[in-house]
Amino acid sequence: MKNNSCRTQNAKTELLEHLNSIQFIKRIEGKTIEGEILSYIKCADIEYDEVPAVINIKLKCNYNADMMAEFLLKLDIDYQYGHNPSFSGIIWYIDGTWSIKLSHDDYEWWEYITYHEIPEDLK
Repeated sequence: MKNNSCRTQNAKTELLEHLNSIQFIKRIEGKTIEGEILSYIKCADIEYDEVPAVINIKLKCNYNADMMAEFLLKLDIDYQYGHNPSFSGIIWYIDGTWSIKLSHDDYEWWEYITYHEIPEDLK
């Protein structure tokens, strides 16, 4: 988590940087080419709070290349961290893990969440 309250960020660039940081992607392919990284996304639901309206940027499961291109085009927005408008959302990956965009006060970050099996002794 980092304080970026005075920094302008591009939502698409931020997402791609986050995807490059996820270890499961690096382990599977060892590559950081945008198209290959994006293929690990199962679907996404991102919300851009642009006062007075809220813009929903969705990528449905079983998307095609045109739908991904449209998703990235809509996500290509510059905004300031820690100020309205702001981004929130969830990205689901093909391996059952996901990332969530979190914010608190002047802090914003993407957090990668892995799925953990329930231990046998708890079943």
